[in-house]
Amino acid sequence: MTTSTCILEYLAHSGSGTVAEIARALDLTKADIRYNLAPLLRNRQIVVADTTRHIRGRPAARYTLCHHPSAANLEFLLNALSAFATEHFSAEQIAAAIWQKELVKVPPEATPHTRINFSIAYLKELGVNASWSAGRRGPQVCVAINPYKNTDPQPYEAVVDQLIGLITRYACGES
Repeated sequence: MTTSTCILEYLAHSGSGTVAEIARALDLTKADIRYNLAPLLRNRQIVVADTTRHIRGRPAARYTLCHHPSAANLEFLLNALSAFATEHFSAEQIAAAIWQKELVKVPPEATPHTRINFSIAYLKELGVNASWSAGRRGPQVCVAINPYKNTDPQPYEAVVDQLIGLITRYACGES
């Protein structure tokens, strides 16, 4: 079994890991791990999920498997795009229409906590790995993995980017 395969299996089992964690688990040097991570990153088999800072030193990158959009999610987007195919609509208009259909499920007087949880849950339904954190100006939605990046055809990426923007603004109480 190749080192790259072992790294992929480790990440599939553990969910994520730093170079040091992977090296310790596979009983290899950190240099071996870094050498084998480079092609996996280049081929988009793995992504940097976030960074963790220890007391000393530079932040350690945390790697995770790259998730690709599911067939159901791509079919959903394809149906949304084809519904607007008869006329020229922008990605922003299509995303707004999709989001308006979802907003019916949330009462208008929803608390900020409910808005955030609903927004994160909907992003996860789409296959987008997102979380939220408290910021100086209120909650912030952080997108760790967007499986629609660099998909063909490109309208998927544009619509999902607009949709993520709308959801983020809604979750943070900006719209």
